[in-house]
Amino acid sequence: MTVRSAGTARVILACLSMAVACKQRQQVEPVSSQREPERVTERDRIRSDRNTLKQQFGPLYTDVSALLFKADPIGINFKDNADEYEPEVDTILPRLSSCASAADTEKVVHEEFVRWFDRDTAGPQERYRVVAKQIWERYKATR
Repeated sequence: MTVRSAGTARVILACLSMAVACKQRQQVEPVSSQREPERVTERDRIRSDRNTLKQQFGPLYTDVSALLFKADPIGINFKDNADEYEPEVDTILPRLSSCASAADTEKVVHEEFVRWFDRDTAGPQERYRVVAKQIWERYKATR
């Protein structure tokens, strides 16, 4: 055997030894322990909560989202992002039960936009008057 072939043989033996060790380790450890446990991410939680709201409010959820998208009170409607206002819808809809009028709805909608963005971005409460009235009318129709 030459030096070169002896060195090659050692490399091959080392690789085979590592392969055998890996195979033995796989046989000892169950497959489930090799996987990372699934984690519920914040995004998964939000998606789940949103689906619950969509079921709870039915078509009203989609209507309010569409009304906000059309009104576009903060200028984020880029024509292809129709779901852009869903986070705000998620927090507006549960509060509508406390409203007794379109004026109350206007206040709630404005407060949620201030909460999600900031007072400067949300702008004055009056900016929400028309869309709040539309939201209130749709909400009343579902009660």
